[in-house]
Amino acid sequence: MMRIIFMFLACVGGLFAVYVFATSAGIVSGVTAFDNLLGSIFPVTISAIDLHKAYTTEKIKLLIVPGHDNEYEGSENHTIRESDLTLALAHSIDAHFKKDARFETIVARDANTGYYMTSLQKYFTEHRDDIIAFKNIAQKKMEVLKAHNFISSNVAIERKGALSEIAFRLYGINKWANENDIDIILHIHFNDHAGRVTRTGKYTGFSIYVPEHQYGNADASKDFARVLFDELKNTVGPSTMPLERGGIIEDQELIALGSNGSLKGVAALIEYGYIYEPQFIYSAVRSPMTQELAFQTYRAIKKYFEKGSSAYMTGQTSLLPYKWSGVFERGANGSAGVLALQAALKKEGLYPPQGKSLVDCPLSGSFGVCTELAVRSFQQRYADEVLAGAWPNGRVDGATTKKLNELFGPR
Repeated sequence: MMRIIFMFLACVGGLFAVYVFATSAGIVSGVTAFDNLLGSIFPVTISAIDLHKAYTTEKIKLLIVPGHDNEYEGSENHTIRESDLTLALAHSIDAHFKKDARFETIVARDANTGYYMTSLQKYFTEHRDDIIAFKNIAQKKMEVLKAHNFISSNVAIERKGALSEIAFRLYGINKWANENDIDIILHIHFNDHAGRVTRTGKYTGFSIYVPEHQYGNADASKDFARVLFDELKNTVGPSTMPLERGGIIEDQELIALGSNGSLKGVAALIEYGYIYEPQFIYSAVRSPMTQELAFQTYRAIKKYFEKGSSAYMTGQTSLLPYKWSGVFERGANGSAGVLALQAALKKEGLYPPQGKSLVDCPLSGSFGVCTELAVRSFQQRYADEVLAGAWPNGRVDGATTKKLNELFGPR
């Protein structure tokens, strides 16, 4: 039977590499040949099957990287800095995993100082030349592969290139993660959009970026991200930015995800929302919302490894129980009580109101039309105890507060 041999000669960083493929089939399609060739260029570095198998026999090593740092702070909105938000959220996620014997977690930045952890800072200093060489070789290889059409250019979102020092640190994190056999690298971010000149913007919601499908860690990363997305969308609405619709976006150029084939482990970058959204603006809401996002992220990752477990059913929340007092009505903004109220109404299946979604009616801590409609539905549901013959007014006080505390207050 005829054997067909494919050969590819590439020069990367002054080194020549020959890739040879042989098949006993008489006819080989161009797609099959290309897939085989691509597999040798960026071989599969991790699979979902291997990751799940590892979970049953050893600890999963999870690196959590809070986006940006003390020097490069990322997005800002008035006095709110992305680097501060990501740091708080990353360590809140870590706190859940620290109680779980199935995981070994590392947070790249120190909770108190915001600087990179000591071992990583030391790695940046002592291996600077190695990291630069690692970056340059990866970039050169990609240039050659694209020039010869063995890799197609696939840019989801046009963006400015990272500053050289930021790029160096991200490549350094990738190299460190490879050398330390990190299974999952989770990057934490908050979004913004170009051209915003006011304190509020036109987009809302979360999205998850994963490595582009031509990379060796792509399939396992996308498998992982699907579960994260399906769980997180029950807490926060998907991004409304057109290029992020669909929720999971493949990206070829984000260094955090292993651009130029520079990362072996599963990688995901979560944009948890836009920095100007009310749940992040108001300090009274920011902390409980951060705790909720952390809790839901932990639950999602546990569900990924323990699919079908009843312990991770949709609906669990860190926002409840809560003890309400005083009056809550339309117009209240930045209230932890309203945030808990929205969570309680959501547990009742009343929030968002019928015909609306979390895109229209987010868990925000702000009492608007959506919350008022949901409260009215709650009052109608428990009319005998709450209304005493009155008309539902959408205001939380008196009997309505008492019923909420009975159902969702501390026991």
